[in-house]
Amino acid sequence: MHPQSPALRALAEKWDAVPAAERANFQSYATELCDALGVARPQPRGSGYEFEYPVTTTDRRTGKETTNFIDLYRRGTFILEAKHTDAGAGADRVLGAAYGQAKGYAGDVAHGPPPYLMVMNVARTLLVWDRWGGNFGGLNASRRIDLRTLWQRDDDIEFLRAVWENPESLNPAVRGRVVTREVAERLARLSASLEARGMGGERVAQFLMRCVFTMFAEDVGLLPDRLFQSAVETFRGHGRNVANVVAQSTPPPPPTTRKELRPNSHPCWRISGARWTKAGDSASAGCSASTAISSVTQRHFR
Repeated sequence: MHPQSPALRALAEKWDAVPAAERANFQSYATELCDALGVARPQPRGSGYEFEYPVTTTDRRTGKETTNFIDLYRRGTFILEAKHTDAGAGADRVLGAAYGQAKGYAGDVAHGPPPYLMVMNVARTLLVWDRWGGNFGGLNASRRIDLRTLWQRDDDIEFLRAVWENPESLNPAVRGRVVTREVAERLARLSASLEARGMGGERVAQFLMRCVFTMFAEDVGLLPDRLFQSAVETFRGHGRNVANVVAQSTPPPPPTTRKELRPNSHPCWRISGARWTKAGDSASAGCSASTAISSVTQRHFR
């Protein structure tokens, strides 16, 4: 259970039977939702994180300026428009109209569109749109969150906490860079570990490159399902006892069709327990895990 779940459950129970009344209820509920999520509450006017944030819109036909107010705005983070209507078929129509309203405000705020738009049916539903892809998309592009059962879903809780406090962490481009950096750091540590065991730097580099290429090939479906992953799992902890048939068997010709890549479609080898065996044959000899796994890449990509 998420640390915020008890507070979110209490909030849902408190508001479950509250009659619909947007003006009377929204600010109280939003403040309590922030407390239950463990994020900062909205601040006074002029803070950039406030209720009833004024935004000036210009009528394209007449040029007349009109001041409207965003229900809840956090600069550089989100616009939130709220409604409070009884559940039913009409609720989605009301929220759809609110989305159009919020989308219009996004183009008029002085600091540019924030990364998130949200529309809330108070204490019932929250719809969330992002513009990481360049725009917010259509009405059906939202992520729908049931506020009454939010306490049961850790992923939605963490998602909303990030939207409130650190929206950039949800940017796919940023997350991709972070993952790339983490992988690079892990590979560097693995390389140093292998070299510390006396393996030459060039041998280690070639081995790691083959591993990375094979993982990619497995992910995009060029290898039989989980072939490389199964090899790693099989050899883990059995490096000195792996059957060294790889070095004794005759390699198959390079595969030319996807059919030839199916497990056991060629009488070359298969994984069985902690043994690497030729179909219908078995043998044993000393073999390091790195040699055996490296052979996976050599035999399929020559």
